[in-house]
Amino acid sequence: MIILLHAELLPNVSVLAKIALCMQLTSVDRERSFSAQNRLKSKYRASLGAEKLDTLLTITMLGPPIESVDVKPAIKHWQRKKRRKQWLYSEYKPRAKKQKVEGTLQL
Repeated sequence: MIILLHAELLPNVSVLAKIALCMQLTSVDRERSFSAQNRLKSKYRASLGAEKLDTLLTITMLGPPIESVDVKPAIKHWQRKKRRKQWLYSEYKPRAKKQKVEGTLQL
């Protein structure tokens, strides 16, 4: 670029040109990461910590496509571990809503 070739003539303009050349013109990456975050942290995973969420987002955004990953070894490894409680969404029961009746709260 001509401005960068003649940086000694206009040093401030040269610095601004270098900064402008590094800036992204779109916000697609940020929008894609927010969409991935919304897919990962749903109401069922509301207690997901920041570090775990960051790790999952990194894998989601930068990892290989899911079609190219062989998950069978991971499933076999998980099955060899101790028995875990399994959260079944079909058994999920929402909390009872509080209703106001004649100035008192009832469950």
